[in-house]
Amino acid sequence: MQRSGGRILRELRKSRNETIENIATDAGITYKTLQGIETGSTKSPSPDTLRRIIDALHMVMPIPLIEHQSVFTAFGYQKPYPLPSQMEIENAIREWKKSYRDVPYPAYLVDCAQRLLDWNQYAPRLLGLKNDDVRAQQFSGVTIYDIIFALSDMFVSIDNRNEYLADLIKTTKAQDTVFQHEEWYKNFLHDVLNKYPELAELWESITIDETIQFHMGNTKPIKLRILGAEVLTFRLTAINYVLDSRFWVVHWTPLDDVTILQCLMWAKEAKLNTG
Repeated sequence: MQRSGGRILRELRKSRNETIENIATDAGITYKTLQGIETGSTKSPSPDTLRRIIDALHMVMPIPLIEHQSVFTAFGYQKPYPLPSQMEIENAIREWKKSYRDVPYPAYLVDCAQRLLDWNQYAPRLLGLKNDDVRAQQFSGVTIYDIIFALSDMFVSIDNRNEYLADLIKTTKAQDTVFQHEEWYKNFLHDVLNKYPELAELWESITIDETIQFHMGNTKPIKLRILGAEVLTFRLTAINYVLDSRFWVVHWTPLDDVTILQCLMWAKEAKLNTG
């Protein structure tokens, strides 16, 4: 039996040992308003009121995205995808480090705002840098678009740039469809498209079919010309790894003998350096 939105909110409040008075006060609404929502006498509270209540409950104890969304869908609204909080980002980084950081090829963690949150020891190699190179730190927290359209040009060139970028934008647009109604996403997209005219032109020229389920990753490989190495060929695959679709790990899987051998050499060097 599907739970009502009011029942979900009541369960979330009681699991936090909070009273209606406290949560209503913190949410900036009246006792009567929250009571009516929980009991079901108020059938259609506004999305803003629901956000206020959830934010108040979240301050007491974090609410997983899946429960956050269940409240809105129970009241007939579309699923919300708020920008991750700092606490949620820190939790995602901890989970990523436990499960994926030690894969023997480049991989990194990004969020729904395309921010680079953390990476493994092989990811800086994509730019011709070692993991302990201080120059790698300039990539922390920047967006993938910043890396592609600005920072990476200082270190590496993409042999199949036009083909790869077209495929990347197609994948990204499909991936972002679930966020497109969020205010933070509209602001983010506006800012990044104004910042990078080449990206804006590609974004405008590429259309997608939103009714077709997309593949989390690029269909076209990327061919990197890295200083001190031959041209390396990878396929990028994005994987959601926690019950939160706002985070994913991007794996750079080597596609040919040259790239596989280079990854093995990086792994061997890393092993020697760690004793």
